[in-house]
Amino acid sequence: MKCEICKKEFKQITNSHLKIHNITPGEYKKKYNIDRLREPNDTKGIWDGNLGKFKYIKHPDRKKVRCEICGKEYYRISTTHIQRKHQIDLEDYKDMFPDSPLFITTDEERELISKNHADISGKNNPMYGIALPPETIKRSVKKSKQTINAKHKTDKWLNVICDWCGVNFHKSPYHITDTNFCSTTCLGKWYSENRRGKNNANWNGGSSNEPYGFEFTPEYKEVIKYRDDFRCRMCGSKNKLCIHHIDYNKFNNNENNLITLCASCHGKTNGHREIFIRLFGIGEFDYLSGGWLEK
Repeated sequence: MKCEICKKEFKQITNSHLKIHNITPGEYKKKYNIDRLREPNDTKGIWDGNLGKFKYIKHPDRKKVRCEICGKEYYRISTTHIQRKHQIDLEDYKDMFPDSPLFITTDEERELISKNHADISGKNNPMYGIALPPETIKRSVKKSKQTINAKHKTDKWLNVICDWCGVNFHKSPYHITDTNFCSTTCLGKWYSENRRGKNNANWNGGSSNEPYGFEFTPEYKEVIKYRDDFRCRMCGSKNKLCIHHIDYNKFNNNENNLITLCASCHGKTNGHREIFIRLFGIGEFDYLSGGWLEK
């Protein structure tokens, strides 16, 4: 791709290069009516044994394949998509949809792949005529039986409906619960919608919306942090510090009722409040011994 300002050729026009011309990527696209700053990714690498390197073949008309679970189209249905998006293994996906390809190979690719694949059938196989020991045969038979049993389990998978988006997907009967989701994204959206307010296990009557006492000012918080050496009294971290009320009373701003915690430890105090009240009431935390010192 050629830079319209200096007329140099690049694989990609980067932000660093545009800074030399004192122009932002957005301004550059708008000024020269350009949609993208690099060439379209229409190539695919295939190993060429004769050349000893990857040979790139252009596919301007590459066809996409459709995921049978979510219905989205991709050039290749990857293992990452199947495992993270739909929480199943790629082999299980193949067993559930045997007629659905993971990608479409062109004739040019097939020809190059066939040239690079050596014929190791019959006498060309290096193991031809060599007898395997009985222990190896037993392990091979045991592994094949495990594979067959795993395939039989996939036949018993049931069709369920996602409780958030309503998409039909397959799930093992051992993992079916009262609420089922096709992906972690739907799980997170459902939790954010149905586990807030009174439906949350840590609901405490809306106390988080109550105002603090007038003494609880930013300057007063800095005094408490200075007293605690600007670090969390639980883990010793110095990042994202905040002030916690030991008795959970926002109007009790006595310095003995305030303690410095990091954001992570402060979030843990939302549950099991009785335990943290007793814990913080013992005394000061000793970072060398890893224990709490009595007052």
